[in-house]
Amino acid sequence: MEAAKQQEIDKTIIELDGTQNKGRLGANATLSVSMAVSDAAAKSSVLPLFLYLRQFIHKENTQLKIPSLLFNLINGGLHAGNNLNFQEFQIIPATSKPYSEALQSGITIYNSLKDVLKQNNLPLLVGDEGGFGPALSANMEAFALLKQAVASVNLRVGFDVFFGLDAAANHFYRNGQYFIKDKAMPFSSSDLSLYYETLNKEYDLLYIEDPFFEDDWQAWANLITKISHDTIVAGDDLIATNPYRLQMAIDKKAITGIIIKPNQIGTVLEALAVVEVARAAGLKIIVSHRSGETNDSFIADFAV
Repeated sequence: MEAAKQQEIDKTIIELDGTQNKGRLGANATLSVSMAVSDAAAKSSVLPLFLYLRQFIHKENTQLKIPSLLFNLINGGLHAGNNLNFQEFQIIPATSKPYSEALQSGITIYNSLKDVLKQNNLPLLVGDEGGFGPALSANMEAFALLKQAVASVNLRVGFDVFFGLDAAANHFYRNGQYFIKDKAMPFSSSDLSLYYETLNKEYDLLYIEDPFFEDDWQAWANLITKISHDTIVAGDDLIATNPYRLQMAIDKKAITGIIIKPNQIGTVLEALAVVEVARAAGLKIIVSHRSGETNDSFIADFAV
């Protein structure tokens, strides 16, 4: 088949695998082929990859722009060998900044955080995602360190930069309860929701990812009604780039944003189809790498 026949090739890959989760061929294999086809077709057409991919989406009400950045500066959970329960503590430069300035802000704050950790006699351990992995007495302390790092370079939280959190709650949920180090007793869903509300008031969170267990649907829906309408509640483990899970989340009004990881679904066009459904539902789209994947730049073009 010619590389220009992306739809036909992806359809053939799906048929050859024949499973719902790419269990026969493996999503890493199927996506590698699908991405290689996209890249070859773009080069053959003398188009930048992001423009080639754009032909497969409905362009109405979509602008061609470089996406906003999320920087994962402190790692915890399964991504670090420390004692933090939450997986990612993030900074998000204001969308009013040009991309180059936002990128520089992220680098500057990262270096500032390194100095803050030294000042607090914390080791400069690095987690799987490249962020620092300090051992702290409470998860909330990570945001205090980030706030100090932001202030030390004369930037303002809630104006120049915002905070985000990937709780990855699946990993601290057991038998209907949530176990985090900030409290000796386990949290119920409502207790944890109140904890997130407190975090939001203290640090003006712009973004919360996977705040609850993936099947604790009511807790997800309840949180959206309680936190600021400016805070995105995004599903990653909740959805896993799966169109059926996405539709459930939309129907239950459980999310306002979705993580898109192409290697969770296995082909480029399937990933774009999930994006289309999410966009039609008014969700924010966050394109992400998967832990442990290569440094290939494909998803940067995909995000545009």
